[in-house]
Amino acid sequence: MGKFLGLQLDSRLLSIPAVLMLLLHTNGCAGLASKSGGLTTSTAPTSSAAPTSSVAPYTGHFSHISLYFPNWNIANVQPTSLQSQIMQFVADRFDIISGGSLDPRSWNAYTAWAVYIEHAAEYVTSWEGYMHEASTLGFSDPEGIALHSNIDYAAPGSVNWLYTDGFDVFDQPGNGGVGSYTSFRNGVFLVDSGNNYTDKSVAAYDRNSSDVAINNVILIGYSEKFDEINFLLATPASGCSVQWLYWNGVSYVSLTLTSDGTSGLAQTGRINFAPPTTWRVKSENGSATKYWVKGTVSGCSTLPVASRIYGASWYRVALANNRVLGGDAPFGAVHVELAVPASGLTVTWQYWNGAWQPLNLASDATNGLTQSGQITFTPPPDWIPSSPSNADANKYYLRVQLSGTGVTPVASTVKDDLYWNLYADSFTDLGYLASDPHASNGYNPIPPVGSSARWRYQSRVTGTWAHDMIFGNPSSVQNGNYAWGEINIYLIQQAKLTNNYDGVLFDSGGDAPAFVQQANLDVRQDQTWSQLENTLYDFERTTLHNLYSSPGFAVGSNASNYSFSVHGDWVGNENAYFSFVGPPQYSANGDWSFDGYLAVNNPQGTKAYGMCMDQVRQLTPGFVTNSWFYWDQGNRTPILCLAQYYIGANQNTGFSYNTDGFFYVDSDDYYYYSAPAQTTGSVALGSGATFNVAAGIPAGWTSGTIRLGDPSATSGDKFSVSVSGNTLSTSATIYNSYPAGTNVYFVLHSHQSTDPMPTVSNVDHWGFWFPAMGVNVGAPAGSRNEHWLTGPYISGQPNAATTCQHSSYVCPDILRRDYANAIMLARPNIGVARGMIETELITPSQVFCIQDGSAPPCASTTLYYPLRADGRTGAGVTSFQLQAGEGAILMKNPTP
Repeated sequence: MGKFLGLQLDSRLLSIPAVLMLLLHTNGCAGLASKSGGLTTSTAPTSSAAPTSSVAPYTGHFSHISLYFPNWNIANVQPTSLQSQIMQFVADRFDIISGGSLDPRSWNAYTAWAVYIEHAAEYVTSWEGYMHEASTLGFSDPEGIALHSNIDYAAPGSVNWLYTDGFDVFDQPGNGGVGSYTSFRNGVFLVDSGNNYTDKSVAAYDRNSSDVAINNVILIGYSEKFDEINFLLATPASGCSVQWLYWNGVSYVSLTLTSDGTSGLAQTGRINFAPPTTWRVKSENGSATKYWVKGTVSGCSTLPVASRIYGASWYRVALANNRVLGGDAPFGAVHVELAVPASGLTVTWQYWNGAWQPLNLASDATNGLTQSGQITFTPPPDWIPSSPSNADANKYYLRVQLSGTGVTPVASTVKDDLYWNLYADSFTDLGYLASDPHASNGYNPIPPVGSSARWRYQSRVTGTWAHDMIFGNPSSVQNGNYAWGEINIYLIQQAKLTNNYDGVLFDSGGDAPAFVQQANLDVRQDQTWSQLENTLYDFERTTLHNLYSSPGFAVGSNASNYSFSVHGDWVGNENAYFSFVGPPQYSANGDWSFDGYLAVNNPQGTKAYGMCMDQVRQLTPGFVTNSWFYWDQGNRTPILCLAQYYIGANQNTGFSYNTDGFFYVDSDDYYYYSAPAQTTGSVALGSGATFNVAAGIPAGWTSGTIRLGDPSATSGDKFSVSVSGNTLSTSATIYNSYPAGTNVYFVLHSHQSTDPMPTVSNVDHWGFWFPAMGVNVGAPAGSRNEHWLTGPYISGQPNAATTCQHSSYVCPDILRRDYANAIMLARPNIGVARGMIETELITPSQVFCIQDGSAPPCASTTLYYPLRADGRTGAGVTSFQLQAGEGAILMKNPTP
């Protein structure tokens, strides 16, 4: 046995026969690499053409399938007492595991372990470390590793800046992830007369009132230079002498303020100052080095007490018509600081309670958004946390209504009554214009209209899949090499020193900024973004291969961008195809397709693991259907995912399965139903419900998912509830009505590595493994047929000849591919957006003979055995029916 294609067995396994070893990579990228003071150096590649490599035939844990597991969180999520059993289970089944802190090779030496690293963009929580590494590597422009925009641009609230005005958002434990203000540290210190430090970073940013009492010295630090500090004072100072200082590399010296809106901390406001030319970084109380401002208070009759202390915003909010603003908790005021006042417009406000309702204002000091100020109102009693269609997660939402012709107001900040940033459905991110005459050394105190960033770092580009992510600059060359690539390689070198990884998984490989044009980015303009990313990836791969030529190092990515993916040794694409809509992209004309990795289209032999995403618990209106449908994840969707994979598989593809969505918390898990309890009264359809059940709630079960009713066309809603006594409560939408006495099933959690397997009909959903994956279907015995059965005669719809209109989309075709030990069939859910009749999801097709697709009676009496997700087979059959969104794996022999 060996590892996945392109990955070398480590030195512990060198005694394994050579026929099982994978050959070391050879490549055609320009440049050779060497080590220099821990830094890799090589000639920058000049071509983005995919390098070639020579690899030996692949052999994995199973002869019929190769499996990939994105183990990014198992050590933190799974109970410690089960980690050994779980790791043995997954290491014996998955050929490559990426991420996590547990080395799978400790349980199975033939399993490869890849370190997880972001590629196109990195979270702000890791950025301080990246800047430090840039300085360590001797870059003349550490800020140059980031991508910047020279213009302001609109970005949706769901992926925008979140906490970047916090002291110090860059300094959070456990680098990686969006982070939270609740983990801020080393940004705000109170220092008493005995020189004792108290970290108030969280208290200075959170919603709690009166929690930062300044009685001697306050230190405020940020990993970048800054020029403003905002104070929300619960108790204003009285009779105080306040002095502001900065660190000049030797001592704290006087800081000259350009304005003091706090009047010496005697009122809520802001202090501004020009960043001193002699400002230097310093470590305080063991912190990372950063820029500090020191405030001293003395002689006070009343000491100042702050509720919030924060810095400058990295965005603006255009308060356009229908702009949505939301808060995590109810609020009674909106504080608006305007960069562009409104004129010629009438402004009204609304709130959301499931529909937009007029909001009655108590006061409007903004005078219709024509000046900075606040509006106040009494929070409506029917204001509920929910989501209008164009908004992010459940919040308390307001909406601005503008009428007339005039100037749309633009706010530099929009905050609630506790001066907490309000979410908007769209923000304006800032650009920095280096050519402006007022700009110097990354700072512009008077930025021009349309390029509003005062600091170059405020123009870092975000706009990938999560909040507070910063794009790296793929074309920045420093010290003769690609700077962003050198940072990534440096991180891998450090990781290998600890864990001797077999490879790397670069997440978000090839991703491009979605909301600003390349012409406005500080990158080379003679290449497309794809070419820039591919060239960078070639450089990284070549350098790593040369650094670790023996026993080898596999460079891979989570990339939906096909062009990028084939520049690596392997790819684990987390959204290659889906159970709830399809079919997969089989032919080589999409971002991810099975045929794209055939040898003829993939001369490098990149190994491609396509993940089938199966995270939808039920089909709800407006998603891929217009109506609600029960969705069986215990058997129907896993078998559909696996059958669709086998139909398209080739020598360079592997399989991955995920029911978590983009949050990886499972491994060998399975979720199953309790014995039913019964409702004591009826449950009506609609938004939210509270109902009682008779005895039967599992011991210790206080919240989670239930299934209400047994599966049918009008029963089987699945939703989250909380439990108090025998009362269940939910804010979820219930799509069907249920009488008293309806069965209620509580979803319980277990592990395949340690617990007995229930019957498949009692499984709600699986983790990353279901047993059918391990059943040997043999090698392909023919090519796929994407239209094996087609036409209206397939459908079981009444009057199908007319209804289906001879369209593969209206009534889906049946796909087929034969294997040595099984026949694969799939009838994907095409989706109503492409014209499918949605009742095809619950309407079995006509009956067809397995052997030749004819109608019964079947000429062949050969029996085939339907494989279930639990790895067992059903009774032998000679014919089949398939609903849309259903697949079948028909084994030639029953499983033991």
